[in-house]
Amino acid sequence: MTEPLDTKEAVQAYLDRVLRPGIKWSMHRFPYGWALRSIPVTPEEIEEAREPGKSTLVLEESTGRISAHGPLPPRVVIDRYLTAIAEGREPRGAQIYPEPPPPDPTRNAERLAPTKHDGSAKVYYYLNYFQGIERPPSGVTVLVSGARGHRSMNLSLPEREWTAEPVNFLAQDRYLSILRPVARAEAAAFLQERMAAALPSETEFLQLYERRETA
Repeated sequence: MTEPLDTKEAVQAYLDRVLRPGIKWSMHRFPYGWALRSIPVTPEEIEEAREPGKSTLVLEESTGRISAHGPLPPRVVIDRYLTAIAEGREPRGAQIYPEPPPPDPTRNAERLAPTKHDGSAKVYYYLNYFQGIERPPSGVTVLVSGARGHRSMNLSLPEREWTAEPVNFLAQDRYLSILRPVARAEAAAFLQERMAAALPSETEFLQLYERRETA
């Protein structure tokens, strides 16, 4: 980003280029940039503005980065932004421009089960708590980790066949709190009691892992 963003005209031209042309903005200057709210003009925009959740954006003047800060008044967003800077914290907000890169599933998968790089692999067992950790578990996740990376072993019903899948879902932080690591015996007992299904041996899981092509 090379162009200065120190005037409303410059900001309007920038937003027309990187977001969507033709939108009018209410602009509130503060030391680090601009707090922005779109101004409804067309009937469609006016109708949309009546719906809850209209977000205040922040345009960072030094970088051109744009982030969304929820349905809060610009003054509140500015005060929270300045407080975060003063306390040495990164201001909250979902970056919308430039579009952030997709999450790296390896990072969170490593936190669940470190990949082994010595040519061997290890099997890990988890109970799923998709409805909240205080409720009974809803299923079993088997994770195999080794030189080929991570594979999630999933039980397909009604065929009762196990398949190996990539672990992109582990890029979501929420899975760290809803997958509880357990011993193999607990996972096997849950499967037998809840699904009348037997848990394959670790050797079978490792063979399935080896048959899966590297993603």
